[in-house]
Amino acid sequence: MEDYLTGVVAAEMPAAFENEALKAQAVAAYTYAIYKSNQNALENYDITDNFQTDQAFMTTDKAQEKWGETDAYKEHQERTKNYSKQKWDELARGLDNIM
Repeated sequence: MEDYLTGVVAAEMPAAFENEALKAQAVAAYTYAIYKSNQNALENYDITDNFQTDQAFMTTDKAQEKWGETDAYKEHQERTKNYSKQKWDELARGLDNIM
C-alpha cells in the first residue's frame, strides 16, 4: 500500500505543493483504494493502473526521479516504515466504518 500511495500522490500532484496538501491527497488516495478494493472484492484485482477508471500512478523510482524526496515523502516514510500488514488492514477497517 505504501508504494501505491506514493505513486498515486506523485502522479496526481506536483511535489512543490504544500506538505499538508500532499498528505490530504494521500488520505484521499488511500480511501479511494480501499473503496475500490471492497467494490472489486469478487474480481481478480483490487484496482487498475488506468487513470481514466481509477487513479494515476507512477513507480516509486519514477516519482523520486521526477520529484526527489520531499519533506512529506520523508515524513510518510518515517511514520509508516514499520507498519505491518495487520496495521494497514486495521486502517482499512477504520475506513470501512466511515464509508
